[in-house]
Amino acid sequence: MAANTIRTIGLGLALAMSSAGSVLAEDFPHYAAVTGVAADDVLNLRAEPTASAPVLGTLSPGATGIEITGASADEKWLRLNVDGRTGWAAARFLKDVPMPPWWTEQVPLACSGTEPFWSLRYAPGLFRFEMAGEAAQNLDVEWSGAPQNGKAETVGMKLSGKGTEGFVVFKGGTCSDGMSDALYAIGLDLFLKTSAGRRALTGCCRLD
Repeated sequence: MAANTIRTIGLGLALAMSSAGSVLAEDFPHYAAVTGVAADDVLNLRAEPTASAPVLGTLSPGATGIEITGASADEKWLRLNVDGRTGWAAARFLKDVPMPPWWTEQVPLACSGTEPFWSLRYAPGLFRFEMAGEAAQNLDVEWSGAPQNGKAETVGMKLSGKGTEGFVVFKGGTCSDGMSDALYAIGLDLFLKTSAGRRALTGCCRLD
């Protein structure tokens, strides 16, 4: 079912603000590619945003599909996840890949949480919810909206499916799943009502 999206002028304003200079919360996550690294060299992933921090791993020259989840205060370092760990790489060696901001609802997301384990995958207009020991369920987006305060880091969506209704709120900002060393740039609260009862779930999301 096509989503009837309620958008506000605030989203357009936030996009204009995000391109004005300083990095804002709604700028993350986005994809990047390694650039400017010699063919016989690598880009180090460090534990902290400084060249003296321990090396956690490396990125190959020309590596793509790297999800950027944050930036240092001086914007010289970018935070990213590699092999389930969060680290920092020098921003001058990472080039943004053009893509819509996540809050435009055009970007697929993969979200998950624990206690119990569950997952929620989003493609424009449609969700797929799975929980351990239960059948997967598709959920349509009935409508969506964002605050009218010029900020784009929060988006809510009304969901409906066979015998299920609910609401999900995505929030831009650092999120920990509580079971790995990775940090994400989107958190969510998911509320579902079914014939079996009501659920309130909290988790983190990554680009899918």
